[in-house]
Amino acid sequence: MIKLFKFQWVCLLSIMFVLFSCNRKDYTYQKHSFADKDLAFYIVKGEEKNIEFKVYFDENNENAAMEAISHLLRIYREILKFHISNGEKINWADVAFVNDANYLAPAFGTTRWIIQNRTDNLSQKAENQIYDLIGHEQVHALQEHFVTCDDLPRWFEEGQAVWSEFKVTRNLQPELFEALLNSRKKQYDSVIKADGKLNLASWGGIAVKPESIIKQLTPEGKKYFDENGRTPPGATFNISPQDMIEDNVNQSARYYGSYLLFKRLEEKMGVENLKEWVYDTLQNIPCESEVLVKKLKERYKVDISKELS
Repeated sequence: MIKLFKFQWVCLLSIMFVLFSCNRKDYTYQKHSFADKDLAFYIVKGEEKNIEFKVYFDENNENAAMEAISHLLRIYREILKFHISNGEKINWADVAFVNDANYLAPAFGTTRWIIQNRTDNLSQKAENQIYDLIGHEQVHALQEHFVTCDDLPRWFEEGQAVWSEFKVTRNLQPELFEALLNSRKKQYDSVIKADGKLNLASWGGIAVKPESIIKQLTPEGKKYFDENGRTPPGATFNISPQDMIEDNVNQSARYYGSYLLFKRLEEKMGVENLKEWVYDTLQNIPCESEVLVKKLKERYKVDISKELS
């Protein structure tokens, strides 16, 4: 009698486990209930060692989260095609599907990207956002996993991410790719027409606020500045930390300009050499723009100095 009871108990536990942990053809997923007022989530494991991630959802979005798993798997597998990896586990950012537009993720743990979905199943808008947002941001998760350099140039970070994002959308969602490409190209063309260049190398760097300089000019100096677009020769200024600002002007155009730079590198070097150069850049110190320009010119005979100016 005791043996029969134990057998029944084991069967019951097995049935309960199946309800919360399931196998598909090329991945497994296990549901976890919410804890500490957080959302419930699925842990998804692909057949590959380097694909394991969490998908969070509120009480209205479990179906959407389940539908999204196959899309996310396709995206991560596509991203990995264009990056060198030794198969080690990647710390992919979490993704959460919620109804509330003002939802805020807990301020701890890994990064969590939010997809708003207000239908019972995954809406077309939310699906498009997955390919646009996640196809880009998870490249940054990949960069963080491999990078050893503390000062990776912004044009490299975003150029690689947009290049990968467009690879993903072009291969998996061609219509969305065309829409994204045309939208960003329009912003880029507008800035180029107005300013003529993007100064990609200075993107994300620390610069002095123009107003901090102008307010210290004499009337003659201001006239010289207006006529020549620069301060008078020999002019000196008192600069404090409050006068400094991160250079993030024309960001949308710079995203597209960085993508064009990576696209040109692909055309000149080929995908395999580009993957090798990216991996080498992430794994080596230093990685300032000047160093990357020099290495590209010496090893691959490609000069990107004009694109960065």
